[in-house]
Amino acid sequence: MLLQDIEYKSNVIAFILLSLALITSSIWSSVYLGKHWIWDLKQIGLSILWLYYGFIIHLMGVKHERGKKASYLTMAGGLFAVVVYWVLKHPNY
Repeated sequence: MLLQDIEYKSNVIAFILLSLALITSSIWSSVYLGKHWIWDLKQIGLSILWLYYGFIIHLMGVKHERGKKASYLTMAGGLFAVVVYWVLKHPNY
């Protein structure tokens, strides 16, 4: 039960940090490129990851999904976060 609580809280923290990352990327795009949204692979991947973590939080908070299924979803989200951070690159402007 303790590990499940830690898992849920870490998902919430990840969702908050992803929200801040989306906001700051929008500000950066606006200042340097003149548009709030650019169709950049990294920004799109970040948006998909944000929706995915929102889905996980919904499952764990509202549907009370616990156990292996929620843990597998969290691990998949972490793997996707690594892919977004290390594999997807910004284009050269």
